[in-house]
Amino acid sequence: ADPAELGEYFSHPAWLVKAWLTQFGPAGTRALLEWNQQPAPVYARWRPSATADAPPASLKPTRWEGFLEVPSGHWAEVEPLLRTGKLYLQDPATRLPVELLAPRAGESVLDLCAAPGGKSLLLADLMTAGTAPNESTAGQLVAVDQPGVRIDRLKENLSRAGNLDVALVQADLLGPDVAGVLREHRLPSSFDAVLLDVPCSNTGVMRHRVDVKWRLQPGDFRKHPQQQLSMLHAAARLVAPGGRLVYSTCSIDAEENEQVVRAFKAGKAGGPFTLEKTVVSQPWTAGHDGGGAFLLRRSA
Repeated sequence: ADPAELGEYFSHPAWLVKAWLTQFGPAGTRALLEWNQQPAPVYARWRPSATADAPPASLKPTRWEGFLEVPSGHWAEVEPLLRTGKLYLQDPATRLPVELLAPRAGESVLDLCAAPGGKSLLLADLMTAGTAPNESTAGQLVAVDQPGVRIDRLKENLSRAGNLDVALVQADLLGPDVAGVLREHRLPSSFDAVLLDVPCSNTGVMRHRVDVKWRLQPGDFRKHPQQQLSMLHAAARLVAPGGRLVYSTCSIDAEENEQVVRAFKAGKAGGPFTLEKTVVSQPWTAGHDGGGAFLLRRSA
């Protein structure tokens, strides 16, 4: 398979096609290129914790529990459900790192890089599942992200977290003292469970973001992993003994997934951590967006 020909036919840069051919082989690369050219369905997650109602019949069930496909022409029905928090627009791929972290009622959970808040809301729903309204044992969720335009959306989503102690902290994970910022807010500086969903190349979500393939440069696959590794080191310092850390991306490329985790494990900071489980979602086989999620556990 010639990268330039495939790139021209499927409207992708040749250098990216060449990298994928090395990583996924001709059949996988062609399946990925075909996938990226298809229109993306709109998916939404139904939130039983926010309502006792059943989803409208117009929303189509999918093979992923709790996720529904929103057909076109039903926005008038969907919009009020989004406004009241019964429904949240979300690709099924977003469930993978959250389910891998498996937060439980009563735990302290930290969501880093939390905006716009879809994963925070899913964390909250899992923590409050089965707890009675106003029950104080649901636990504590702390969402952290940098100040910016997405913070308002994160605030709005966290306001729908139900009977859970939720805190929003605006801070830079790579700043000099994130633990100190948390303490200033009278919050813990170590947590039972930490989710780190890092900024990445977005190669797993190109069907939604068609501009990405033309904005990406070969150097991004050197730059992103360096930042991701720094963030993973910073996140690891916030994990309590015996606690869990999930590193996740919406990239399908090994440089941002397995290689970052391997570099972390090879360093001194990775010593107390064991890699317990890996989930890498390839869109053409998963049927939804792609990405990687890695469950690391700190020794007690």
